[in-house]
Amino acid sequence: MSRFHLASIALLASAVTTWAPVHAATAERSEAQEQQAEPDPVRCKDTMVIGSRIPVRVCRPKSEWDAEARALQEERRSNSRSGGRCGEVAKC
Repeated sequence: MSRFHLASIALLASAVTTWAPVHAATAERSEAQEQQAEPDPVRCKDTMVIGSRIPVRVCRPKSEWDAEARALQEERRSNSRSGGRCGEVAKC
């Protein structure tokens, strides 16, 4: 092999070894930027309003829907513990 070929191989080997960590760091940064760009997606649901036949579209971040669902679940649990009666356990 000529000196040119050996130099080319050495240059390619060094480029590959230096490129891999840089690529990994760039991939980590791009994933972090994607998470920061849209941390909480917005979800829309159609809800029925009392006294109306037309549903209303409500859009909120997913975290708010999750918090509301947890609150309702906890309220159901506390009502079931109290047997449906108002008192110290259940709030009416």
